[in-house]
Amino acid sequence: MRKIKDIDDILARAAEILQGYGLKVAVERERTRLGPREIDAFMRIGTGDAERLLIAEVKPALTPIHLAQALERKDKGTLLVARYVAPGIAEKLRMNKIPYLDLAGNVWLQDRNVLLWVEGRKRPAQGDEAKTLETFNPAGLQLIFALLTNPDWVACTTRQLAELTRLANGTVAAGLRGLEAQGFILRAAPRAKRRMRNLRVLLDKWTEGYLQRLRGRYFLGYYTHLGADRDWWRDIDPVRHIAVLGGEPAAAELTGYLTPGEITLYAKMNPAKLIADKRLQFDPGGKVVIRKRFWHFDVPNWQNERFAPPLLIYADLMGTGDARCVETAAKIRDQYLVRLFED
Repeated sequence: MRKIKDIDDILARAAEILQGYGLKVAVERERTRLGPREIDAFMRIGTGDAERLLIAEVKPALTPIHLAQALERKDKGTLLVARYVAPGIAEKLRMNKIPYLDLAGNVWLQDRNVLLWVEGRKRPAQGDEAKTLETFNPAGLQLIFALLTNPDWVACTTRQLAELTRLANGTVAAGLRGLEAQGFILRAAPRAKRRMRNLRVLLDKWTEGYLQRLRGRYFLGYYTHLGADRDWWRDIDPVRHIAVLGGEPAAAELTGYLTPGEITLYAKMNPAKLIADKRLQFDPGGKVVIRKRFWHFDVPNWQNERFAPPLLIYADLMGTGDARCVETAAKIRDQYLVRLFED
């Protein structure tokens, strides 16, 4: 089996898989745009005389953030093509009638003329695919979070930024070099001040990295609230409880668009007082999740001291894979994060 080197290889393998299932496939490879959206290719898929034209969107690794973006678009005319689609993501795509295919042979594709549904194929060997860039390791993700939350900090010296983020000088220096190499930081001259760019792309990459590599590191436990009051979380005191609301409850209060199913709390210190005051009981199946706060700075122009930074609220919503939460995440992005894209 030949190695998968680029989008052309992935599309060729995808076409081979569909042909192996008895479909006629033609790939029209071009990079163009539909509004703000970049297109990888078009695929003509058919049986007999019937044919369907789909946009092929290639994702070497299909992650929860890509799922959330697909749910937000509600685009049933796009075939998501990936090396592998995990069963949980595949199920949510099927529920929302979004076509997908992976190089293990798992596929769901439905229209008036065909229903192709294959599942249970195991993840293909990764071979010598490139490892995740060091820029987006856990410490690097914390640095990026600080820069996205405080974009002016990019002009600080390495030492100043290390003090602000409480990260090691070497970590900050490596992270800045990586961001500059990938086009997210720009300098007009070698000694000129840095400025950030391509922040819409960086927002997506940070969200993906946070959900995969950072969020789990700060997990403290799942709990159940023992009282009868469903709105017990609304009077969390950031001073007394040293905790703030994140995810669904924060978004519910900020937008009025969501009834939270899971209550996310970020605690700065030991949450014992919070647990006692709010009658929380440890429960692996509970709907209250407590995470440790990983940022150590205030958010400029953010007066809502009861809530986590909007970037974190957005990311946690995108990670749910729930269509209503994804719609709410878009509202958070458009209301509180749009300034990031004005570069």
